[in-house]
Amino acid sequence: MSRDPLLFLEDIEKSCEKVVQYTEGRSKDQVFEDDIRVDAILLNLYVIGEAVKKLPRRGEWKRRNLPSASLMQRSRGVRPAGAHSAELVHGLDWSDGTRKAEAAAGG
Repeated sequence: MSRDPLLFLEDIEKSCEKVVQYTEGRSKDQVFEDDIRVDAILLNLYVIGEAVKKLPRRGEWKRRNLPSASLMQRSRGVRPAGAHSAELVHGLDWSDGTRKAEAAAGG
């Protein structure tokens, strides 16, 4: 029995919220000085990557009457975490010196 795809979307949402929580209001240096925080961020990026890989393909969403395929397409742009996780964390928007939740949510 396969898992409901909406549960994978919930996993993605929860992990995104955690990454925002772990980085919000902190400078890049503050985040990267804390090894436990970085590990937590990387773990959640890994969860996101694994959940994205298990989401149904676009045509399957239509056949099963699942939420918008546009969400699926946006999600497919996320690379699975792993060797490139640190690069993904470094790529967060730190333009004003601190990490803001709006940057993560609004892209």
